[in-house]
Amino acid sequence: MSKSVTPLDGINEKLKRADQSIQNLQGEISWFFQQCEYPVIPQINDERHSEAVRYHQKLIIPPRFSVLAGEIIHQCRSCFDHIAWALSSDSYRNSSDGKYIEFPILEVQPLPKNEFTSYERKIKGISSPRALQIIKELQPYNRLWPRTHPLWVIYDLDRVDKHRTLVIVNNIGRVDLPNPTLAAEFARSMSKKPPRFTPEFRKEFDKYAKVTPQVVFRNFAGRKFQFVIPGLQDVLDFTRYVVGLLESDLLKC
Repeated sequence: MSKSVTPLDGINEKLKRADQSIQNLQGEISWFFQQCEYPVIPQINDERHSEAVRYHQKLIIPPRFSVLAGEIIHQCRSCFDHIAWALSSDSYRNSSDGKYIEFPILEVQPLPKNEFTSYERKIKGISSPRALQIIKELQPYNRLWPRTHPLWVIYDLDRVDKHRTLVIVNNIGRVDLPNPTLAAEFARSMSKKPPRFTPEFRKEFDKYAKVTPQVVFRNFAGRKFQFVIPGLQDVLDFTRYVVGLLESDLLKC
């Protein structure tokens, strides 16, 4: 006898698809930079360093990267709405209010007079007290800085992508330092404004560091820059985490 398909199966397929898309995008980004004139930024004391920096500042990033990133974000956002739909009762799904079903994502806790429209109506068909509590606790407004919440990041980037292309640029490099001590010193120095590097560190940095061009989101959770692939991976990992929290309830659907 064949196994029946559950809502959780569909959600997991979306997660798999998002993961595959991240890997594919990472491959395309790597290939793009490998074809560039400077796939690795020359050391600071190299006469080609300034030329390489100017080259990458003017390098046009393929719009395809933004489109693919938007699709990954949408897959994650869709998982949350699938959760809300699956957990809702058949009677509510089939009612005139069924069109309002979605996973609520709120930056500000709604006032009592607005709570039904902005929150309760979306989850009215969910009867599981456990699931309702988890959804409530996950709301970004529970954080001191709601816009840094992964759930808000998913909502905000998906909203932006519906109306315009996500802004992805190449004006920052990734520094790889094989020596943990050097890596820690680099992180400490970069935390200062302006960064301060000792002559000894600069010498070791030029000897061992590898700086590669990267693509970044121009705006991500209030941060000015965020590497695209790690940012998307964080979003996907968070989505997986929430699906895991609600797995037992979804299996009952």
